[in-house]
Formats: sequence, C-alpha cells, structure tokens
Amino acid sequence: MRKFFAITLLLALSAALLTPEAPVNAQRPTGTFPVIVVFRDDAPLAGFVGRQDERARANPAAWNYHDRGTLGAIQSLEARLAFRAERAYSATIRGFAGRLTAAQIAAIESDPMVAYVVADGEAHTTAQTLPWGIDKVDADVSSTLAGNGSGAITNVNVYVIDSGVYAHPDINLVGHVNFAGGKNEDCNGHGTHVAGTIAARDNADYVVGVA
Repeated sequence: MRKFFAITLLLALSAALLTPEAPVNAQRPTGTFPVIVVFRDDAPLAGFVGRQDERARANPAAWNYHDRGTLGAIQSLEARLAFRAERAYSATIRGFAGRLTAAQIAAIESDPMVAYVVADGEAHTTAQTLPWGIDKVDADVSSTLAGNGSGAITNVNVYVIDSGVYAHPDINLVGHVNFAGGKNEDCNGHGTHVAGTIAARDNADYVVGVA
C-alpha cells in the first residue's frame, strides 16, 4: 500500500477552480487534511464521463477547460467516499485537491487509479535551488558545476529570441532589443524563464542556470 507522505508542495499549475473557493471554505469539515491526489499516467480515465453539477453551473469556464474523463473519475471517488473536491487538475497533472479524512486518504491511496497523495501546502525556499531541468541535463556534474556556488563560465554570450526579459538580480543581462513594438520588457515571463535556465547566477539566491 502506498504511504501518505506529510510533505508540503507549492503547485504552480495553470488549473481552473472546480468550485468557488468561498463556499468550500465555509463548509470544510473538521478532522480533515488538505491534500492533492494525482492519478496514474496509465489510469483509464477515458472510461469515466463527468456529470454537470452545481459546481459546473457556478463555474462554466472550469467545466469547459477540464477533461471530462478526469472529472468523471473525481466524481466517482466523491460518490464512493463522500467528499467534495475543491480543485481539479487535468492538464499538467490529472487529479484534484481537497480536504479528506485519514480514512478517505487511506482508501484513495489503495485505489489502483491513484499514483500518490501528498499534503497540500506552501513550501518556502531558503537557498539557491537546482531546478529539475538543470539536474536532468547533468549541469551540476559537467564542467560548469552548476550549483556549487563557485561562480560561472566567462566570455560566453547567449542570445535568446523569446518574449523578452525582465531585469533580474540573478541574471546577467547585457542587452535587450525589442522588435515587436510596445514596452521593452517581458510580455509574459517565458523569456525570463529561459534566460534563467541558461544563465541564472551560481550564488545563494533563487535558482542556478546551466552555465
């Protein structure tokens, strides 16, 4: 049986609300814990059909956004275990967030469709972090030794054609040219993210880049 790990996560996911937050907060039962439930990648969610309920009528944008199979699987668990999910996720991950009792958590962990259950909360960083992508390309064990705080590669210029870049203390920004018109800044954050993936400084703050 999978175990319930009492860890805290801060999910930065682009997921719509399954139900408005205020009514849920007002009706939270005692003896429950905020958790995030994630379905297995190979879970047969396509076999479920989501049913419209008062949450869909209260937030039609969320209903239209989510995968019907994922919503149907969530509703099936809700009916079987007598709980109400607060949020649904069907893009980056497939699952839901809500408040469950210990017995409900144990039952969900034993469900063959469920990959894991984790506590839902905030995590705060206190030092520079090594992002997943940087570790995945082994930048920390290459000649750059990204993440050891020793400095950075010099005399290398990298040119990023993207959505722009914000002035950030962790990025050595040499220049920024706007070919699209409007303000000379990052229009949605992606270019800054890419620049940081490449060259965020190897110091004690924020994240570290490949170089």
